Amino acid sequence: MASGITLDEEALDFIAKDTKGHVYKYVIFKINDKKTKICLDQIRLISDLGADCKTVEADKEEFKRLGEIVPKDNMRYIMYTYVDQTNNYQRSLIRWLGPDAKVNIRMVYASSENVIRNRLGGKLTKLMLEDEFQYPQDIFQAEDPQKKLSN
Repeated sequence: MASGITLDEEALDFIAKDTKGHVYKYVIFKINDKKTKICLDQIRLISDLGADCKTVEADKEEFKRLGEIVPKDNMRYIMYTYVDQTNNYQRSLIRWLGPDAKVNIRMVYASSENVIRNRLGGKLTKLMLEDEFQYPQDIFQAEDPQKKLSN
């Protein structure tokens, strides 16, 4: 189902600047009020986290903080860079469905996900978190997250 929604210029520029990868701990995207564009909402740079940020425990804490800022009554796309089982950075695309999000906004987000996923490209671990924003340990720490998701 095509939505007609596109990425706005600021979001496009942001994604283009991440050519080296893993610059951002997370980038939160939202759909504007007119439901025509995917826009930047919030960002956090990996360089802002400090020297000990490349551990699973630090990653869990950062994920918990992220869960505290996502809206409960709306949805968001989140490009999240997580630390895998070998302490390397991997990228995920999370579709957050707030527990109080209305059905019509859920439909808009579901129908426009390919717009952002295709632009981000590369190997992404794709997740959908609904109602509770919990660290997906079983997926992020799996040997092959894509295989774990397909089971």
